[in-house]
Amino acid sequence: MLSSIKTARLQALAVVLCLSACGEGGVMSEARVAAANKAAVLRLFDEVFNGGRDHVLRELVADEFVNINTGIAGPEGMASGAAFLRKTFEAPRFVVEDAMAEGDRVAVRWKLFGRHVGAFRGTPPSGDAVVMPAMSMFRMVDGKIAESWVQSGPPQARGS
Repeated sequence: MLSSIKTARLQALAVVLCLSACGEGGVMSEARVAAANKAAVLRLFDEVFNGGRDHVLRELVADEFVNINTGIAGPEGMASGAAFLRKTFEAPRFVVEDAMAEGDRVAVRWKLFGRHVGAFRGTPPSGDAVVMPAMSMFRMVDGKIAESWVQSGPPQARGS
């Protein structure tokens, strides 16, 4: 999966470099916009959720961002959500299994691996190594994440 994240970063760089050569006043094609949107979301998982580099959220998340499930808002809200997950799941690792983009939407199927050390959705910490499968949908505006929806199962002991 790391190679697909690296590929997405290269795609994003290529999109940025070609802006002046895209034709018609520098307007990117729909396919290039979708690829750039996907690359931005993959950076979120790679650099923020896995890497703890919350400072890049200003590049990736729109000021008007809202997570529809939790109500967290803006880059600061995204940072607090990421910090909560890092506190709740010791040594969390987010693995993107699939990512697809079309128009202003990016869909991601992912899993969170970690040790359940903090209360999560009313469930007390188990101390177990867990995996939590999830899917997210992101709406993008001008290359930044403007909305997200997340559907996830409960954390399950690995091997369950």
